[in-house]
Formats: sequence, C-alpha cells, structure tokens
Amino acid sequence: MSRPLAFVIAAALAAAGAAHAQAKSPEWIERSNADAKVLLDATARFSPESASQIGIPGYDDKVTDLKPGIDERTRAAMVEVKGKLQKLLVAEKDANVRQDLQIMLKSVDEQIEGIDLNRQYMLPVQDVAQLIFNGEFVLLKDDVDPKRRALALNRLQCYVGKAPGCEPIATLAKARTTERLDNKSLLGPYKGEIEQKLANTQRYADGIRQLFAKYKLDTPDGKAALDALDSQLKDYDAWIRSTVLPRTRADFRLPEPLYAYNLKQVGIDIPPQELIKQAELEFVELRQAMQMMAPVVAKAENIQATDYRDVMKALKKQQLTKDQVMPWYHEVIGKIEEIIRRERIVTLPDRKMAIRMASEAEAAAVPAPHMDPPPFINNKGEQGTFVLTMGNPSSKSGSSDSYDDFTYKAAAWTLTAHEGRPGHELQFAAMVERGVSLARSLFAFNSVNVEG
Repeated sequence: MSRPLAFVIAAALAAAGAAHAQAKSPEWIERSNADAKVLLDATARFSPESASQIGIPGYDDKVTDLKPGIDERTRAAMVEVKGKLQKLLVAEKDANVRQDLQIMLKSVDEQIEGIDLNRQYMLPVQDVAQLIFNGEFVLLKDDVDPKRRALALNRLQCYVGKAPGCEPIATLAKARTTERLDNKSLLGPYKGEIEQKLANTQRYADGIRQLFAKYKLDTPDGKAALDALDSQLKDYDAWIRSTVLPRTRADFRLPEPLYAYNLKQVGIDIPPQELIKQAELEFVELRQAMQMMAPVVAKAENIQATDYRDVMKALKKQQLTKDQVMPWYHEVIGKIEEIIRRERIVTLPDRKMAIRMASEAEAAAVPAPHMDPPPFINNKGEQGTFVLTMGNPSSKSGSSDSYDDFTYKAAAWTLTAHEGRPGHELQFAAMVERGVSLARSLFAFNSVNVEG
C-alpha cells in the first residue's frame, strides 16, 4: 500500500507528544519551519485531515482529494515542491537548516517513488469508512476547541456530498478503483485485509454517531448527514463485495520492490534479504535472553515452569476484564513513577500521564495500544494520551487475528514504560518543549528513529 506524505505526516503525529507553552525556538528552527511550509501546504491540499491533526488552521471542513487524476496531480505537486526545496538548499548556508532541507527532499522523493510503484503494481482500493472515521475523530475529542469540533459536521457533509462543491467520497473512491479495474496486471488487495475492512465498517459508522451525540452535533442537519453516510457506506461495501473481492489475492506477500519501499518508509534501507538474516540472528539472541530470565520470573511469580514459553503462558493467564484494565494500569503507572524518582532515571513532569480506553471504532482503526498525540502546530496545551485497547475488535475470539497480548497484568509494566513513562510520552514531550524543527519531527519520522 502506498505511503503518501499525508500518511507520513499522520504517522509522524506520534512525535507530537504533550505540548505546552514553550520558549521561542532558535532562529535556525524558525527558518527551517518556514521552509517546511512549502511541503506542508502541498500535503494539506490533498489530505486536509492530516492538516487538521497537526494543527494547521483552515482545513477542518475539507476532505481528502480523490478526484480524477489524483496520482498525477499529487506527483506534479511533489515535483514542484522538490524544485522549490532544491533552490532553498542551494542558497542555504546553515548546516542545521541544510540538513532539514535534505530531510524534506528525501521525503518528497519517497512520496514520488511510492506513487510510481503503486501505479505500477497495485489496484487502488480505499477504506472509505476508516478514512471518514479518522477525519471526524481528529476533531471530536475533549481537548479540541469547541469551534473546531463544530466543523466536524461541515466535514461530514462534504464526505457525503451535502456541502457545496463536494461529491460523495465513496463515489469518488469507487471511480478511482473502477478506472483501473481493466488492467489485469495490477494486483488486487489481500483478501483478509478487505474482509477485515468490511467487518469494521459498521463500527466506524456507529463510532461517528456516538461522537456526534456526545458533542451535540446530532442536529437535524447532523442526522441527515449521518443517515446519508450509513446509506453510502452500505452501497460502497456491497460494491466492494461484488467487484473488488473477486480481484483479491490469497497471498499477502507484496512484489519485492514494494516490500523494499515499505521497509524504507519505516527507516530500513538495507536489502530485504540482509534484513532477514539480521532478524533471524536477533531472534535467537532475544530467545536466549528470555530463557535466562524465565527461571527468575517463574520464582518471583511462583510459576512451576522454567521454559520461557511456559512462563509466558502462565503470565498470560492473569487476564484483566475491561473494568479491571484502567485501575490496574493506573496502579502500575504509580509504581513505575516511584521507581523513576527513586532511581533518578529522568525528571518527571508535575502533570499526570493521560490514559484512556479506546472506543470500539478507534480500536478497529488502531487495534494495538498507542500514543494519541495532540496538535503539533498551534498547540494550546493539549496533552498526548496513552490509549489502551482490548484487542482487535474485528476478529472473532480464537481466530488467527485475535490476541490478548496487552490485557494481562505483567504486560502493563513493559507497555506503560514503552508508550508512557519513561518512554514515548516523555520522549515526544521533550521534542516539542525543547524545540525540534518540523522537518525532523514530521518528515524524519520513522520507526527506526522513534523506536530506536
């Protein structure tokens, strides 16, 4: 699947962290951020939802561009941006700003490469329900300005074609797939992926209705837009079943150039075969370390086993019910913070770490626990939130897609340390509060940089 810059930015939002009032940034960051506007503006034009998420004003009532020629128009825009950035690089003398321009140029090159590869190999198919849910959810949160929340209705009306100049996005998505259906050389989507998306549609629709009710947007106009959404999603899913499902593939593997490209998007630029060799070695080393720790854990937890797999199975039996999850995680957070202070690992902020349970619709979009970031631009003190899930709601119990990796007691310790404190929450907060350029926190974002 392609990774347009819009999605790179959306993913990069994990770097936003808990932003607060901050001192004026160094002069080079101010200049770098001004340069970044060239790329941000072009991206926001095609994916206004991403602009909303990072806090760029003026896009909250607009929606993703799926009009004819979207690939060609996006590519042309990126080529134009590349030319502007190259001119800025030639004239720039500051080493930090030059590095940021190079980061952005690399991001633009990868955007163009992604468009070209997906045009060559893949039949384009949109998950319309998830796209709409994400676009609404970014505006319908407690810490979003009420004036911005009100624009969620305008955005929904545009999604369903009830706003001036807007065509139903489901109709546009269908057209973009249809115009390439006759090209039999293109690979259809993986069947399991399409089936999961179809299973999630109603969850997204219900989730949007719940958000509209919560924030008092279920006015007559709101209800009309919601009803139109329900109808259009049902029609779109019926079309997916009749037209796209026959083109799906049973093998989830991608063509090697696309696989290598996707690896590059998460920061891995070595050949896939070399990556496989390194991963196999790392797995052996990790397994040995776990085996060494297993007897220690077993003794501490009074588990009658010494093999690491048996110890893990025993730990996973201590499953938490939905009403037990939040109290247990709050208890673990308190204990971890106590250790951090006692051992003087890092300095903790006075504010409490924000944590909440995901709705079913949100868990369908992101099944694993994660950090939900605040706006990165024009932040008014919004705080990042550690979001917990109860597993994959799109999966039936016992299926290969279901899991219970985060809902047992022992998991809370490592998960909280990783996503919360002293992990991503403090990492991202420090990036924002101490000053990091947009180029580095958005366009240099990948799993290698962030997780490493």
